[in-house]
Amino acid sequence: MPEGNTLYISQKRALKAVLVTLYIGFIVTQLLRLEAVDRAAFPIFELLYGLFAAVVVALPLLLINYWTLFSRYRKSGRKEKWTWLAKGKATMVMASLVAMGAVFVYQTGDVTTYGTFEVEQKVREEDRYYILLADQRLSVTFNEYQLIEEGESYALGFRWNKNVPDRGELWTIVR
Repeated sequence: MPEGNTLYISQKRALKAVLVTLYIGFIVTQLLRLEAVDRAAFPIFELLYGLFAAVVVALPLLLINYWTLFSRYRKSGRKEKWTWLAKGKATMVMASLVAMGAVFVYQTGDVTTYGTFEVEQKVREEDRYYILLADQRLSVTFNEYQLIEEGESYALGFRWNKNVPDRGELWTIVR
């Protein structure tokens, strides 16, 4: 097998390894954000966090490997012809990477706040229920909506995003 063809196959495999690692890392970060995982058995959380740590370590190494193989392949002077299938795959990969990047950038603004707050008002809009605090509008379940009283203070834990500061989601509540 000629050197250029071997390099082409090697850099293609390296790119697949980078993409699989990147997608696994993205899925794991989304799973770690779920409240159910946060409250689940500790080994599940540790397993996911360990997988994420492995991705953080492996991804830079895989990227260096891919870049080295890609550079060597380009210098070899051989070029494979781009088929419509290859262009479609490349477009899908780029679109998914842009979408993952957008989600990641948005989620970097996530904040979890705990403290004692007075519920100023309860709001019902169609099938959605909210409570209003001083500067937050928190989404609550129907049961929470029924139990919460306006003007009362509660120990709350909620997640909100700096990019959309007036909306949040109630996590915990204690009277």
